[in-house]
Amino acid sequence: MGDKSSLFNRLSKPLFWMTSNVGGQSILQLIVLAVLSRLLSPEDFGLMAATLIIINFADIFSQLGMGSAIIQKKNITDNEINTAFSITLFFSLLVSIIIFLSSGFIAEFMNMPKLEILIEAVSIIFMFKGVSSIHISMLEKQMKFKIVAHIDLLTYTIGFLGVGITMAILGMGIWALVCANLTQAFLRAVISYAFNKQKVKIKFRFSKESLNNLVSSGTSFTISKILGYFANNADFILVGSLLGATALGLYNRAYQLMSLASNTIGTVIDRVFFPSISQIQTEKNNLKNMYLKSHLFLAFIIFPATILSWVFAPHLVDIILGSGWEEVVLPFRLLAVGMFFKTCHRLSNAFIKGLGRNSQRIYVQLIYLIMIIAGTYIGHFHGIEGVSFFVLISIVINFIIITSVSKSLISISWYEIIKLFKYPIRFSSLIAIVLVVSTSVTNKLFSVSSIIFIIVNIILCCLILLVILKFFFEKIFGFQFINIKNNLIRKVKGLL
Repeated sequence: MGDKSSLFNRLSKPLFWMTSNVGGQSILQLIVLAVLSRLLSPEDFGLMAATLIIINFADIFSQLGMGSAIIQKKNITDNEINTAFSITLFFSLLVSIIIFLSSGFIAEFMNMPKLEILIEAVSIIFMFKGVSSIHISMLEKQMKFKIVAHIDLLTYTIGFLGVGITMAILGMGIWALVCANLTQAFLRAVISYAFNKQKVKIKFRFSKESLNNLVSSGTSFTISKILGYFANNADFILVGSLLGATALGLYNRAYQLMSLASNTIGTVIDRVFFPSISQIQTEKNNLKNMYLKSHLFLAFIIFPATILSWVFAPHLVDIILGSGWEEVVLPFRLLAVGMFFKTCHRLSNAFIKGLGRNSQRIYVQLIYLIMIIAGTYIGHFHGIEGVSFFVLISIVINFIIITSVSKSLISISWYEIIKLFKYPIRFSSLIAIVLVVSTSVTNKLFSVSSIIFIIVNIILCCLILLVILKFFFEKIFGFQFINIKNNLIRKVKGLL
């Protein structure tokens, strides 16, 4: 019992601060998305998505997994940190030059002539990211998630809510997105450097031991990140090159809407669980307890979110993106079904990475990459709807594969995992039934705006659920309400 309590104490405040940060950033992203979608065209978003695909890929080579190596190594010396920083800066500069010089070839390959000047303008971002990656990794290793949370929230607010929206209102088009990304990256580098008390130095001569230690760890992370990158972006690359910038803009918006929920939780998992798991690698009972409870928590949150996304998809698209984005509705619905599987993939990935089993991650990502490429190519004959369907199938299969790997590392059976979902499925099924009834009645009786429609139906759904849960709470959830109420009050008091 003491181990579990100790584990909760270690994770509660990091989880609180990182969840607050990512949740706040997700709200800001919704605001930015709603405003920019009314000021910019699908083609603008498609071009920026294509630019970021190239930038994020090259970013892997500029950092060489040094940040992840710093976090994963249990004991790391100042000499190794300085070496990691110097290597990252050197490769960041090298990649900036290569990407700048290759911009014309990349634009031709992607069949988007306008892409060339955008890539040239954004190529400087690698220097900013190189500086911030090491300092953010050091802060995360020290479990200073409150500082990281504030840095991320502040830089996103200034970059997108300030610079991006202002430039879009002034009619700067795609350059609003370019400058927003550059501003955020620059500020993140400056502020993370200022807050990291353990200052690093640039080294021009490295000890062989430090270099070997970092490269051996960083190389596996880099290979894994390359495969992970292509697995997560192959659909965007193929949609852009096969269907064009406008189709990519529409597909990108559908994917981003789906990702708002999964990325909010997934980012918390990546940023908190990875360093935490790295520190308790040998504590099997704590790892098993964390793994099972995390899956249960995700099921209770994401199952209902999936149902809400499916039912309210046309209204959410109308509210967030505005008119002219109706083609996003069906792809969004299909991708929303994969929210739980995609988020749990990131959970299993954090466990495998935290336990240092990167070779196994590489095999899983390679299989996922093959599925995404094949599925996207087959699906593109049916437009972005076909792509979304086959991407969903790939996400589900990938969940099964990576969960099989992660559970074997912690000695957990499939039965233990599946058994967890009994109560979340009951609760979500109840929500689905109530929503179907309430939306059917509302559609017949009223003709109202999208936002009023959603508010009315959520209120009706909550009222009906309260009545049902008053009598059947324990049967649906498997425990008494008073128990969770008391536990919640005690844990919130511990955070304050």
